[in-house]
Amino acid sequence: MNPSLISTALILISTGLMIYGAQLALGISRRLPRGSLLKWWNVLPLVMAAFAVGYFVFAMSVGARGQDPGTPLLVAVFFFGAVFVVLALHLFRYTLSSVEKSSWLDRDSILDGPTGIYNLRYFDLRLNEEFERTRRYQSPLTLMLVEIDNFHGLTSTYDRGTKEKALAAVCTVLKQCARASDILARYGDDQIIILLPSTALFNGRKAAEKFRAVMEDKMLEIEDQRNVSKLRLNCTTSIGVAGVNNEVKRASELIRRADIALGKAKDEGRNRLAIYGE
Repeated sequence: MNPSLISTALILISTGLMIYGAQLALGISRRLPRGSLLKWWNVLPLVMAAFAVGYFVFAMSVGARGQDPGTPLLVAVFFFGAVFVVLALHLFRYTLSSVEKSSWLDRDSILDGPTGIYNLRYFDLRLNEEFERTRRYQSPLTLMLVEIDNFHGLTSTYDRGTKEKALAAVCTVLKQCARASDILARYGDDQIIILLPSTALFNGRKAAEKFRAVMEDKMLEIEDQRNVSKLRLNCTTSIGVAGVNNEVKRASELIRRADIALGKAKDEGRNRLAIYGE
């Protein structure tokens, strides 16, 4: 077979592989989070495409002038280089997919499915971590226990699916009001527990009142699967708040105190908050 024809075929294949690699790199960059790394990945497809076009033009010009002894070696090096780049990008893409899948599995293991907030197992882990940090560095820590008022009455009126959607809607509102550092988890059937790291009891009181006031004014739109319609519900909340002090020796004691405060808020008429010890 004519060596020039082989070289031309390899040039075309190599150019195609580099362009294909540029498309792979572009696809990978679209799946990466924002940051300095993403900027480099956005540049990579452009560099690869420009290199492919430049090599193609160079190789064709060499072929037009007549093949010199070094041309086959140049063509072979570029061909195997293009193959290596495409294989490396494929490997990176598969690795990224595996990491994403693992991330989703980890995410599912710490979230409560119906509400989208953390489950109690993960919350207990974070509570112990934050409590130990508080004891070590003498930083403040506040916990609040939120209960939806008359939630069992909602259960008797609507089906369980509607009840879960109402709880999920309440959790969405609370997440919108919370800080990024706050940790929200489902606690029982109709309660949400919220941990406020590095937050003194005074500021915890203000956060709890903000949550309560927002819920009091919020009209939730819930899809009722049984009636195939949208319901407009107003769900008020009662909140118990407790903070860490020298008397609190265990993380579980903080929850117990918030629960006592919640009971006081409900006894006083609901749709209000109570602070443990006040």
